[in-house]
Amino acid sequence: MKWLISLLIGAVLLTGLFLLSQDPLDALRMDLIVEQRPPIVLGVIPYLSPDDLRHEMNPILNYLAAKLNRPFRLNVAATYEDLARMLEMKIVHVAWFSHTSFQQLRGGHPWEVLVRPVQRGRASYFGRIITRKDSPIKTLEDLNGKTFAFVDRHSGSGFYFPNLMFKERGIDPLTFFGKVVFTHSHDASIDGVLNGIYDAAAVFAVNVNPRYQEKIPRLAFLAAVGPIPTDPMVVSNDLPEPVRRQIRDAMLTMHEDPLGREGIKELNILRGTDRFITEEEVQSRLLTEGVEEPPANRAAETGQPIPLTASAPLASPPTEASAPTPAPASTATTGTPPPPGGNQGTATP
Repeated sequence: MKWLISLLIGAVLLTGLFLLSQDPLDALRMDLIVEQRPPIVLGVIPYLSPDDLRHEMNPILNYLAAKLNRPFRLNVAATYEDLARMLEMKIVHVAWFSHTSFQQLRGGHPWEVLVRPVQRGRASYFGRIITRKDSPIKTLEDLNGKTFAFVDRHSGSGFYFPNLMFKERGIDPLTFFGKVVFTHSHDASIDGVLNGIYDAAAVFAVNVNPRYQEKIPRLAFLAAVGPIPTDPMVVSNDLPEPVRRQIRDAMLTMHEDPLGREGIKELNILRGTDRFITEEEVQSRLLTEGVEEPPANRAAETGQPIPLTASAPLASPPTEASAPTPAPASTATTGTPPPPGGNQGTATP
């Protein structure tokens, strides 16, 4: 037992001698770790397939990450209602709504539109009612008793504006169609029509989207729907004003910023996006844009792609900056997002 005690005492003495031989400042020296700035989370709904959705959002996420020098990530909500809840719960900081979902869901929430895109020179677009090319359905009236697909109850081109058009035609979807379904995705509606699951569907401007050039020859276009104001990028006033201003300014100058030009070119190919403008500019432009669809859009229904030019110039808007939207006509840490459905926790800006 005595030898064990002697051994322990010796070990303690050796440790003490070793410590005395070291620089006393070593015990206080620490590695400095600089914490990365918390990410800004952009929320969207799954209007496209997961791969296409990430591909379409990446130019914006990467540009904003580089411009603001902080991570931007993507979070995908199941529906627009879920997206609204996520914005209120601060799970997302920026939400990309449709025009209709923003109007219907904002209520008394302190939400602010940062920017909207200009697409093919317009602040509005036209949706489509589609069926299969080989279908016996040739007119809207032929859809009586058929299965019809909408996208989401808060979708502009996928529900709200088509229903306005149906009403003007004397069609009540609740009694006219044999069955109505909600797919929650434009891609799901388009593929469902092509695969014979649905007889027809209301979708966005598939006729002028290069992503669908291989599918367009297999589709028939029964009606145009619109014009529909383009989709707003929305933030809550809970997001600090300097951050809101930084994001807004970055988006407004993306088409001319060396960090954003390539991204705009890619968005132009994917979505027809020329640039982003303020809400005041959008409302002014909507007053001057015609309710008739450009002929090139209809020509694209034959399968011939319309010419797309990045950063197309805009006409100067009139001075009325706060005019109301006109009624519709009858016609990740570096910006690369994680897989959809990622971080669901509260994100702090």
